[in-house]
Amino acid sequence: MEMREDYIINTEASMVAPHFGNSGDLHSLVMESDELFFVRVRPEKLFDDNLRRNGTSLRGAADGAKQMIGSSTMAPVVFNKKHKMYWTPTMSPQSPYCVWLAVSHILKYEEKGKHATMVHMRNGSKIEVACSLYRFKQRMQRAYSLQSIIENQSKHLLKPAKICTQRFYIRKNHKGVNYDLDE
Repeated sequence: MEMREDYIINTEASMVAPHFGNSGDLHSLVMESDELFFVRVRPEKLFDDNLRRNGTSLRGAADGAKQMIGSSTMAPVVFNKKHKMYWTPTMSPQSPYCVWLAVSHILKYEEKGKHATMVHMRNGSKIEVACSLYRFKQRMQRAYSLQSIIENQSKHLLKPAKICTQRFYIRKNHKGVNYDLDE
């Protein structure tokens, strides 16, 4: 399988899983469309690096998600709201065994034993994750909640432009502390 030095997560990426190389180094196993390949960075760093390209970090994205959906561990992250890229971890992102899944690529999931869930992806692939069905459902619900909240908030941010009829001259006041309207 191909080993890449770097990778930009895109809309076709559906899974990032841990993979320990022969020397014990932790790398990322990435599924993109119908391709599987390795990236020479651990999954947590791959996500953090990619999120930093978008102006945040893994911690910032997780903190933002926790703020919106309530305090929770293993929060989903919004990678790109415009392209509806929401990802959920199967366990703590700090764990070397955490698998990240793109919510939009998940077709269905089912129990695969007491502590495992079989995730069916839209591309026809199946991924068995070490997470009970109950916990996996919780993670998916949190991801859907985050997506719903973000999409609803976005609707309130867009206001139609209007013709401005007033002009202002604002400057620091004589005490040099506040900005005031200069009439």
